[in-house]
Amino acid sequence: MRLSFVLPSYNSSAWLAQAVGSCLEQTNRDIEIIAVDDNSSDSTQDYMLWQVKQDKRVKYIRNEVNK
Repeated sequence: MRLSFVLPSYNSSAWLAQAVGSCLEQTNRDIEIIAVDDNSSDSTQDYMLWQVKQDKRVKYIRNEVNK
C-alpha cells in the first residue's frame, strides 16, 4: 500500500528538511511526498527542487501566487 504525505508550506524552509527527512525514513518504502508551496519568498523552492532531484518519490508543486 502506497503512503502519501502532503506537506503544505509557506516560507517554511527552516523545517522542510526535517519534515521531508522524516517521511523518507518511514519503514514502508512505497511512499510519495508532495510538497505544496504557497509561493514562498524564502529558500523553499531551491530546497524542494534539489530534493526532487535526489529522490523520485518527492513531488513539488508551487502556486504562482500566494493564496
